Formats: sequence, C-alpha cells, structure tokens
Amino acid sequence: MENTNITLEKFARKSSVTGNGMNEGFVFESYGFYCESEEEAREKAIELGYNSLDEAYKDEAYYWTQWEEIEEGENYYDAEGNEYTPEGKLIPVEIQCKCGSTDFYVNESITYKATVENGKIDILNNTNNQIDSVVCKKCENDCSEFSKYVVF
Repeated sequence: MENTNITLEKFARKSSVTGNGMNEGFVFESYGFYCESEEEAREKAIELGYNSLDEAYKDEAYYWTQWEEIEEGENYYDAEGNEYTPEGKLIPVEIQCKCGSTDFYVNESITYKATVENGKIDILNNTNNQIDSVVCKKCENDCSEFSKYVVF
C-alpha cells in the first residue's frame, strides 16, 4: 500500500467574498473585510460610499498586502476557508451559550478527525467520542459542558 503524505497549504486570511483562504489581497481593516481581486475591492469601496477605489485608498479605507508567513501560535485557513488553530481544525456546531449565542467552534484534537453535516458531528478514530473544547465565538466562553447536546 502506497503511503502518500499531503501537506496542507496554509493561508493567513479568509476572503470575505469567496470564503477561500488567501495570502495576499485587499484589507478593509475597519470593516473586517478581506478580498482577493481589485473588482471585489472596488465593489466594497462603492458599497461604503466612495466613488472609486482610488478615492477609498486616498481616504485610507483599505490597503493591499501579502502575508509572507503565519506567526507561530496564530490561527490559519486552508484553501476552502476552514479555520485551524495550532492544535487542530475548528468545526462550527449549533448549541447555545449562556450569553444566548448559538455560534460556536469545536476545537478538534489532532488525534482524531471530525466532520459536521446537517448540524451533527461525526467523530472518527476517537474511542471515547469526546470533544476537546467548545468555545462561543461571541463571548469566548468555554462551553464544553454543552457538548452533551451535540449528536455524535
């Protein structure tokens, strides 16, 4: 049996337009908006009330950059825009935090694989079906005690 190792290409940011990972592009930092093409940037500038991309640039509404490397300990994205922590892949799940938010990430251990489909998490190669942590994206609260509501 042939052993093939696949290296995950890492991206520093996620496009707000396509949802794909990106290592260079336009940043509208005040708006948390990232895009890859000049056309996408132009559309955002007009949406923000500018007459042109040049006018938005002169007003310092955006800049273009390349991310050469991802700092150690920082989160990153794959080509499809899935987010990873240094420990593993972040998987969105639907449960409710004490703050009322239903927007979470599951921090998947690198010792097993998990997939999410129709709001259910399927854990593979994990003998105890436990999740490392469930974190609210709104208040950063560790909601691991709510993981019992997630269907395996």
